[in-house]
Amino acid sequence: MTDSPVERASGIATNRLRSKLISALGGQFGTFAVGLVGQIVIARALGPDGKGLLSLTMLVAMSLANIGHLSYGSACSYFIGRQPVNRSSVAGNSLFFTVLWGFLWTALAMLFMPTVRDRFIPLVSDRLLMMATVTVLPLLLLEYGNSMLIGFDRIFKMNLIMVSREMIFVSTMALVWIAGGASVETAIALWGLAILTAGILLLTNSIREVGGLRLDIPSLLAMLRFGISFHLSNVLSFLRSRFDLFIIAFFMSRSEVGYYSLAAAILVGLRYLPAAIGQVLLPYVAQRSDDAGNQMTPLLVRIGFALTLLAGCALVIFGYPLIYLLFGPAFIPAYKPLAVLVPGAVVLTLATMLAGDLIGRGKPHYSVIVSVITFVLNVAAGLILIPRLGIMGAALASTGTHFLTGSMFLYFFLRESGVTARDVLVARREDWLLVRRSLRR
Repeated sequence: MTDSPVERASGIATNRLRSKLISALGGQFGTFAVGLVGQIVIARALGPDGKGLLSLTMLVAMSLANIGHLSYGSACSYFIGRQPVNRSSVAGNSLFFTVLWGFLWTALAMLFMPTVRDRFIPLVSDRLLMMATVTVLPLLLLEYGNSMLIGFDRIFKMNLIMVSREMIFVSTMALVWIAGGASVETAIALWGLAILTAGILLLTNSIREVGGLRLDIPSLLAMLRFGISFHLSNVLSFLRSRFDLFIIAFFMSRSEVGYYSLAAAILVGLRYLPAAIGQVLLPYVAQRSDDAGNQMTPLLVRIGFALTLLAGCALVIFGYPLIYLLFGPAFIPAYKPLAVLVPGAVVLTLATMLAGDLIGRGKPHYSVIVSVITFVLNVAAGLILIPRLGIMGAALASTGTHFLTGSMFLYFFLRESGVTARDVLVARREDWLLVRRSLRR
């Protein structure tokens, strides 16, 4: 009798792959758990107004880093998987590029950001803007080091460092709060310190993987070309999920930014399982034939989608008491946008998981198509709805474009793989048995 697709996929899911997936899950959930504690500390220490200002300042720093990283990190993961003989060049090129481009991009940001602030983000002071800009280089260091460890398939080590980053920030912020010195400026400084520490650890461990460094300009240029080919999609994907905060800050108060940013932070919990699956799929597919992805990706995605759907339902049911008990009654206005955002966030996880497969196949152009379309629609919907409906308008705009994003990634994956939508979306009894066996091991 011919083996079923599930049986064939189960055969591919070796002990090594299981352990890496569980490592990724452990790291992602560890990051979420520590990050949730951090959100509680920030909310209690700064209140809605201070949290809104902190979230906006962090968003400025992350936006600059995402615009400036040129998707070089994704190129690192891909080239390490597909061209293992050049790993020392990838590491050497990454260190060289991080230092050279990092300082240059930071200098450019310092030069032009004051003008941008005056026009679009007047809530952020010059001092906070400068602190956000200084954080850009550590964020680039974090991005490149993270991507290299993913390419080396060192998922456990990478996630351990990322959890440590959250722990450094949360513990130092809690101590400052207890001592009575909590402020937005202090929080930004501690956040930047935690990012810098984690970035150095990630890059150091990546260099150890190859045992040496070699600068190879042709290889560096090839990696840049690969990254830049879909960098627009990465930037637009990031801005699509964050640009609503900029619009809210432009039209509304810092407290409204605080409510919405808290809803978005809680919602991040739905993305950790899909993110872990995407982390595992990228190097898995890059190091094997596309047929391996045709069998493994549907299995992991339908399990991840089913679990995320259950978690989303639980979040809608228990979100109100969760916010009240953990963050205080001052943040209750965050529940309504949270409930509206959940359906779109669940569907968006399809994009998170399938993007890893498509990049591993060397098909980054699909991300460009999706990102351009959904970003334009998201901004247009936000500009129409937010002035009229406030943060509820932002939630409606985001959940609509998230639905579209997940659906388009699903369509492109089905076209590339030839599998059916049912294979990707509908969990089976055999899947749950596989999950139980994997957890036991």
